Amino acid sequence: MEQIKSFIAWIRRCISPVFVTLFFAAFVLWYITKLGYDYTTDYQVAVTVDGKTFDVDCKIHGKGLDLFNFKVLSQKRTFDIPLSELRYEQVEWGSISIDPVSLQRALSSRIADVDLVSVGAVPSIEFRNNGEE
Repeated sequence: MEQIKSFIAWIRRCISPVFVTLFFAAFVLWYITKLGYDYTTDYQVAVTVDGKTFDVDCKIHGKGLDLFNFKVLSQKRTFDIPLSELRYEQVEWGSISIDPVSLQRALSSRIADVDLVSVGAVPSIEFRNNGEE
């Protein structure tokens, strides 16, 4: 116990509390400055199309603060898109393939603060009766 007290006293002699406070303030100001820059990052979005949910890898672009708010503070994680809003083609009976460009347009209209640069591969969706469940 005595060793811990002597170690803390030694730390207080070597490191000034004013220095630690100013160092922390400088870090906070640096971080705030960095949040003002533009960044591009990958983000996985959950999409529900007529009751079928799947994940899509997206590339998003925006200010650091907007990206932080979108990725961390955003409450809506799943985007509902009706099949009638998308272009698609029937791959085989009961399975469709959604056009990534139409999905990107639909998602862009639902995401406000950041720009949706691109949408990754969209998995095929299984439906029973030509697009109806």
